Amino acid sequence: MSRLVEYTHDPVPQVVFDLSFFDYTNTSASYKGYSCYRSYRIHDLYAHPAVPVADLAIDLMILHRL
Repeated sequence: MSRLVEYTHDPVPQVVFDLSFFDYTNTSASYKGYSCYRSYRIHDLYAHPAVPVADLAIDLMILHRL
């Protein structure tokens, strides 16, 4: 499983972004899951204080390999 979590830099940090990747339907013994890497931090990407995104839309497309 890969998980990305971003916190505020306040004295009491709050989670502003939390995303995890894992395919629970893949039961193959060779399944290693996903990997991720850390990149450069973008300063002040989110509004302060953090607010949920009201108009977020996600399209999921699943590709099956033969």
